[in-house]
Parts: sequence; structure tokens; C-alpha cells
Amino acid sequence: MKKLVKVAIIAVALSTSFVANARQGQVAAGGGLFVGGNYRMHFGPCVMFQVNITDPIRLEGSFMWSFQKSSVNVWGVNLNAHYLFPMSGTRFTLYPLAGLGWFGYRSDDDVSHHGIYGSINRPGFNVGGGIDLALTQRLILNFEASHKFVFYNNLPNPYFISMGLVYRF
Repeated sequence: MKKLVKVAIIAVALSTSFVANARQGQVAAGGGLFVGGNYRMHFGPCVMFQVNITDPIRLEGSFMWSFQKSSVNVWGVNLNAHYLFPMSGTRFTLYPLAGLGWFGYRSDDDVSHHGIYGSINRPGFNVGGGIDLALTQRLILNFEASHKFVFYNNLPNPYFISMGLVYRF
């Protein structure tokens, strides 16, 4: 749990740094819900901070934590890059994503969950894509799907689907 708190503090510090160094209109923050995991389906909240470093390139830091299901939680911290493709004449923007993340799997009991006992935290990388729908000039509906490739032999590579609202500052 101490490691989780440290990772969350670092994520918030990085996102605050992005907000402080960006110009107005280039920063967004929001939250939503995700579903996904590996052998079991998990569900929970997620928060995200975005900054456009150029017109088509956006960086996003995110944190997610699942509600406990059968004594098991999953969580993740990610730093992804998006390459934005605005759809001409529409309010939609498509983007592929790639980035780095830290994935955790925690079990509260001593029963093996597919060969995993206790808590495992591992780095990995993310690939996926998403779509933004501009509801207003500042409010964006976001849908994203990603796959995590975790650097650990016994830990399956999880997938996540998320949906949320983002507010542009």
C-alpha cells in the first residue's frame, strides 16, 4: 500500500507540473470508469490529466483502481502519448496511443489466483487507441481501449476499456 501511495503522489506531482507549464487551452483533466483486467473482469474509477505539447501530440497521465472482486484488486499508473487525428467537419478526434505504465495486482487471501499470491507490481508498456467527442468547447467525452504488456512471465497481459469526461482549461 505504501508503494501505491508513493506512485499516486508522483503521478499527481507530474500532472501538476504539466498544468503549471502549459498555456491556457492546452491542459485537460477528468475522470471516468474502466472495465478490464486479465482472467477476471474488474471495474473501477480512473482519473486523467492531459497536456498538448504540440497540436497533434498529447501526453496523458492516468491512474486507475478497481473495486475489490473476490479479494482481488488491480490498479495502474500510465503515461501515454496520443497522436490526434481530428475528423474534419465533425466533433470527433481519433488517436492511437503508446506509453509506459506500472500495473499492480493484489489479492487479500492466500489462495492462488492463476499462480499469483499476494501482491505483484510490474512495469510494462501500453498500446491502444481512443476517440474524443467534443460535447462543448471545454467538455469532452472520451472512450479508450488499451492493452498492457507487463514485464513478468506469470502475470497475464491485461486489457482495459475506459469511458470518461474531460474538462479543458
